[in-house]
Amino acid sequence: MGRVEKTVFMSYRRANAPWVLAIYQDLTHHGYDVFYDYKGIASGNFESVILENIRARAHFLILLTPSALQRCNESGDWLHREIETALDSQRNIIPLMLEGFDFSTPAIVDQLRGKLAALKSYNGLNVPVDYFSEAMKRLRESYLNVAIEAVLHPASSFALQAAREQQAAARSTPTVDDRELDRELAAQQWYEQAVTADLKGDRSAALQNFDDAIRFKPDFADAYKMRSILVRSRKKQAQQEAEAKQRVQEERKRQGVEVFVSYSRLDNVPAGDRHGFVDSLVKHLRARFQEEGVPDAIFWQDRSEIEPGDVWSDAIGNALNRAELFIAIVSKNYINSSWCKKEVYTMKSRVEMLGAPARRIFRVDRHMVPEGHVPDTLRGIQSVRFYREDKDAQCVDEFFWGGKVRFSREYDRAVRELSMAIQTRLDDLRMAT
Repeated sequence: MGRVEKTVFMSYRRANAPWVLAIYQDLTHHGYDVFYDYKGIASGNFESVILENIRARAHFLILLTPSALQRCNESGDWLHREIETALDSQRNIIPLMLEGFDFSTPAIVDQLRGKLAALKSYNGLNVPVDYFSEAMKRLRESYLNVAIEAVLHPASSFALQAAREQQAAARSTPTVDDRELDRELAAQQWYEQAVTADLKGDRSAALQNFDDAIRFKPDFADAYKMRSILVRSRKKQAQQEAEAKQRVQEERKRQGVEVFVSYSRLDNVPAGDRHGFVDSLVKHLRARFQEEGVPDAIFWQDRSEIEPGDVWSDAIGNALNRAELFIAIVSKNYINSSWCKKEVYTMKSRVEMLGAPARRIFRVDRHMVPEGHVPDTLRGIQSVRFYREDKDAQCVDEFFWGGKVRFSREYDRAVRELSMAIQTRLDDLRMAT
């Protein structure tokens, strides 16, 4: 018949030392013989001390926080070995779940591989910060107050002596008062939130949380260490992103991305020696690209480059079928042009083949056109307007008229908006390849 035992082994990560010390002091105060690696044991003595003490004690408490199992899949991880030894020797295993630890979290599920997967089948105890005393009472009265059938293996004299030394060192630690415990556990909470944020990829939040942990506990070595690793990782990521951007720009210089400009020739009629609207827009876009460091090698296809003797349908069709991005300059002339309607149809087919239509077509409204008259393919696309409505005067002001820019600020803002949108799409396309 089993008997109630009061011998306990506590397994934990160093980062969770405040928790284990508080639990140790509570259990020893209530007469339990508790062992944990308080001051560190040389690796050469680990097996003879730690593993023998697991087999010699009835209860095995494993302190679980969101970060506790992170390294368990690494070769030679000691927490992994401790848990396996407890499982093999059939100890009374009690997972103490801290800081919101949850066995169903995807990251935790991934860490519980092989033999460790059995850990989630044990009845765990949540230990909330605000109800620590109540949780400890439940631990003693319900989880530890059970008859043990497993055979306890006597530890060697060396392991027993090491255990006594560890216990003496732990006993010499001043009892944690409520205020100090609150500070220690607050630091732990911020630390675990930082680790969780890092796992989710939110590195800014992780850095802030590590800073908060250090604020509550200025000597929090693990928080400093993890913060340093995170900072180095961010720098490395920034460097990699910069190198990737450089490669994108170099590839763009080498190959170029063709952007087809679809418009009515009537919207590009020059005024004397001045550019028409389309030529002016393309010129300003190129200037913006140069200012932003985007190479001039991007090929812009428009009708001004088609020789009078060309067969327009073939020339335009070939240009459309090479292009990866499209600018449609919508106007009253545009919606009434059969050529422009054919371009829109061809553009639609090309975009469907390339994928992601909303990311490949850019709509420019030269002046106000009723949305119901706009080709279906272009409806719903957020347009860049080169006009403004003056509701007081009940009129529409076009930014470009008579071969010149009439409203410089508004025109430049519209060019900048279109340029930035195209540059973003170019970056997306190059990163995708």
